[in-house]
Amino acid sequence: QDDYAHGMRRFDTSLRANPVLIATLEVSARLLAEWQPARIRDYLLRIARPFVQRMNEAGFEVADDDARAANVFGIRLPPGMHAADVRAALAARNIHVSVRGSAVRVAPHVYSEPGDFDALADAMLDLPR
Repeated sequence: QDDYAHGMRRFDTSLRANPVLIATLEVSARLLAEWQPARIRDYLLRIARPFVQRMNEAGFEVADDDARAANVFGIRLPPGMHAADVRAALAARNIHVSVRGSAVRVAPHVYSEPGDFDALADAMLDLPR
């Protein structure tokens, strides 16, 4: 059936109020308040700092801490490297990134650890240029 139910809009779910989603939102908001957004940002910037330095020294471009978000950032590739090829090569090593234009997009999370960045840097530096 192509028609929406009475009062429904295009992206509504079958219910307007979904108690599970409301409870999930409440718990998530409490957890975020407990962890504190500034602490999360500081953690992500701190664990990425050695990676950023290593990438920049190797001819990649990653913005400094004050010019990028902590939870998502791009890696500009050296000439001759193509983002889609890099993404595919990393995926073959079970490292998952996105491509945005000519940059590789990395999105660390609170569960990320320094070793994750080490593995990403090692994999990026192993790629043919």
